[in-house]
Amino acid sequence: MPVVPNTLERLAMLRLNRAPGPVLDMVAAGAFRAATTAYEHGVFAELRDGPRTAFDLAQTLDAHEDGLRPLLDFLVTTGYLDRDGIYYENSTMTTRWLTDAPASTDVGPWLAMWETVVFPFWTTALDDVLATGEPDRTLYETLTEDPEAASAVQRGFVATAELALDGVLDAVAVPEGATRLLDVGGGHGRYAAAFVATTPTLTATVFDRPEAAAVAREVAAANAVGDRVRFEAGDYFADDLGSDYDLALVFNVLHAHDPEENRRLLARVHDALGSGGRIAVLDQFASEARTPAWEAALAFLNLNYHITIGAGIPDEATVPEWLTDAGFRAVRRESVGPGIAVFVAERD
Repeated sequence: MPVVPNTLERLAMLRLNRAPGPVLDMVAAGAFRAATTAYEHGVFAELRDGPRTAFDLAQTLDAHEDGLRPLLDFLVTTGYLDRDGIYYENSTMTTRWLTDAPASTDVGPWLAMWETVVFPFWTTALDDVLATGEPDRTLYETLTEDPEAASAVQRGFVATAELALDGVLDAVAVPEGATRLLDVGGGHGRYAAAFVATTPTLTATVFDRPEAAAVAREVAAANAVGDRVRFEAGDYFADDLGSDYDLALVFNVLHAHDPEENRRLLARVHDALGSGGRIAVLDQFASEARTPAWEAALAFLNLNYHITIGAGIPDEATVPEWLTDAGFRAVRRESVGPGIAVFVAERD
């Protein structure tokens, strides 16, 4: 959690520029590293059932108390843990966002993805991007050689999908009588599994790179729809997508491609839908940045896309035009979460 300066510190650092504001970013970077380390070593999971001492935690986690205690104390100051005397416990924020307790949404896999895969890629690729405008190799190209990292990325994406899931299901109505769904570039398959779970008549095909298959099958099984969601590996620009689908999802795909590629992809999806079929296109858009924090978050994601895949957040104004040119009609737009919108349209 970012360090929250008190009134005097905000005045000195952020208003009067009398103290070095970048120190806050340095401490926040340390807090991120500390939180992901604690998550991966099971600290938050061990504290889920109640307070523990540093000694007890060290014994359970096979750690050294002298190394663990400073980590716990730092996490207290940054809002991840609370402390009462010698006892540590999860803060309400940690319980809500970094455990699998009831009524929580665990974003830990997403943080772990950044720590173990994405930021290390930045270290090697950022200089190339600054020099040439794009990475020498994309992150996805490197993942074909590292199944463990590929799984970590897909699990991170599952965590973020959970955050938007309710909004997406509300915004994208399944056509009446629909039986077939196509999830283009669906990777982990969490969205496909959700639509299938809420629509008994529906089956789904998740079409994406082969390295996403294992996590997609785990997600389908975990949501009790493993017999109704199948994964098909391929290139959605070149390989056959199938035909006569009732609903197609194109989620978090546009930002990976240039405008002409997106036009071509949407035309291919149009041809894969049956008469009266529906498409839903979801992505992040700069126009959704309605507060300073989300403006910074979307600019951060845009930078990340340039570093990792040589692309960026698409221009929202062009999406209806792309859909119309591809043969879709009745385009409507819905906000489904901070920084995220979905466009829904019908096939002619």
